[in-house]
Amino acid sequence: MPRLLALQNLTAAGDGVHSVIWHADHAGVYAAFRNPFLASRLKQLGFERETAFACLFDFIYRPAPEVVQLFAPELNVLMNPNILKIGVQVRVGDWQLVDSYTFKPQHYPYLFRHYFECAKEIELALAKPGQPVVWYTLVDIPALRWGLAARYPDRLLINTNVVVEHIVKSSKTSDHGFLQAVGEIWVFSFTSQHIITKISGFGKVPGMVNANTGPGLPNTTAHFYTITHPMNFFNLVALNNRKNLAWWRGRKCGPQWADDIEQVTSDFTGI
Repeated sequence: MPRLLALQNLTAAGDGVHSVIWHADHAGVYAAFRNPFLASRLKQLGFERETAFACLFDFIYRPAPEVVQLFAPELNVLMNPNILKIGVQVRVGDWQLVDSYTFKPQHYPYLFRHYFECAKEIELALAKPGQPVVWYTLVDIPALRWGLAARYPDRLLINTNVVVEHIVKSSKTSDHGFLQAVGEIWVFSFTSQHIITKISGFGKVPGMVNANTGPGLPNTTAHFYTITHPMNFFNLVALNNRKNLAWWRGRKCGPQWADDIEQVTSDFTGI
């Protein structure tokens, strides 16, 4: 999909109609700015590549009062300009959302330590002396949220009273589960540094909404840190065997180690 949006002449699609709507789970906003048939039109409309995705998201999604109320505790912290806010998104995988009783990763929070080692390195690099810091954390297993909250009690800002459902794959999705999902995406956008799971778009979307872009903002694209996490690895090994996970290694984090924005926006689901 990103390649299609970057190279093909899409202006001829739906010729003679007012609008063409595509439905796909791969985005290509960044790629569209490289498309010779689209770039000039996007500029004419006033879009800039670095902020177009955030602009479109803001146009499409405005939180309802019940969403704001649901996330009031988190917003009270994340809207404080004096706090360094690091976002952490852990995605164990769709299989865990469908059957959360097959394995129980929540009993093994150490398996996810690379996310939080990364958060600590970012904190050491960016926090001013005495500045309060929070790691706002999203996880797709409610019980694992409890385990991580106990492991990192001094830093984690995490909602442990949640309903987590896959809003696309589940036929039993509740209204509350839907509000929880879209609300967490919106709230995550209030963080300024983003540690995300590679094979997932859930953290990337809000990270791009708060893209730290605009006149006078330094280091505008150095805020993504992708963790390569073996989502389905839990189906293959005993979770209490640490040696089996030795190949899954952490990464260096901090402004000089941030992911290239071109790679982030084209990887997996795209932007």
